[in-house]
Amino acid sequence: AAARGRGWREVALHAQLPARAFYARQGFLPDGDLFEEAGIAHQHMRRVLDGAATITTFDEAVAITTALVHRARRHLWIHSRQLDPGLLDAAPVMAALRRFATARHDKQACLIVHDATAIAQGGSPLPGLLQRLPSVFRVRQVADPVDRAVASACLVNDSGDYYFRLAGHRVDGEAGLDQPARSRPLQDGLQRVWERSRECTELRALGL
Repeated sequence: AAARGRGWREVALHAQLPARAFYARQGFLPDGDLFEEAGIAHQHMRRVLDGAATITTFDEAVAITTALVHRARRHLWIHSRQLDPGLLDAAPVMAALRRFATARHDKQACLIVHDATAIAQGGSPLPGLLQRLPSVFRVRQVADPVDRAVASACLVNDSGDYYFRLAGHRVDGEAGLDQPARSRPLQDGLQRVWERSRECTELRALGL
């Protein structure tokens, strides 16, 4: 808040390694290699305050995904062809999803996928979490041919945060925190896709 009041567009810090996850949950992205400071391993981290941040690395993708889940108040939208193996089931993201689902009883996460069968057969721990908390995590598979052709991936919450990837099989994309002018149209688009999609009978067969 103080930085925004001064008109700064970005803030940065040196995080001790045990504190990296804490700062990631607040929207700070890892930047560069680890280094030593006062004999302790550190990670340089930054947070964009005005506009979008460019996501280019896997570590940045995990950090921003963790932040979006952590910062969600009641609603979370995820559009991913196969639930992004390696990203959505990364340990920090899984921990954030568990916290989101169990913190209060009025949370709702809407997941839009393209290939539920591949997800069920993929061996990821994420379907197990969905199975344990079906009242929170709702899953639908796209049915409209136009929707099936979409290659992008998107994560949006109800705090005005978003992470959008034009090529859904890659982590490269853009993300913004406290950017409702950008996140709201993305959420509206996901809502329309959700309404056109069907329930995932393939996942329901596993008890989801």
